[in-house]
Amino acid sequence: MASELQSLECVRFADFEFDCRNGDLRRDGSSLKLQPQPAKILAVLVRRAGQVVTRQELAEQVWGSETFVDFEQGLNYAIRQIRTALEDDADRPRFLETLPKRGYRFIAPLDDNAVSTRGDSPTTPSPNAPIRRKVDSPSWR
Repeated sequence: MASELQSLECVRFADFEFDCRNGDLRRDGSSLKLQPQPAKILAVLVRRAGQVVTRQELAEQVWGSETFVDFEQGLNYAIRQIRTALEDDADRPRFLETLPKRGYRFIAPLDDNAVSTRGDSPTTPSPNAPIRRKVDSPSWR
């Protein structure tokens, strides 16, 4: 399952659907505003659901090791944006858990019936099945 999570394209949790490829976050079918950096962070966290992702790992994956910015403020802002979009509370999290001095963990259970990964074989979907598409690489990275 861990390697499958690394290649997630779309996932559902609670009443949300998140497209890891383009950062599209929807709730009950309605699109929610999520800026590019928070969307990238959420993609990293969802792909590693249940695992601790350090602030340093997020900085490297989202900003890159060659970027010299105050990523601490940027990361804090992005995490707040994710929590706002998900209506999550840092003190009583349902989706995004903060582990002080360690990092973050995506804690919501993923809907196994709505997880699509790269390499899925094309099949005829049922009317309620998620759309599954093959993508070589995300365009927003």
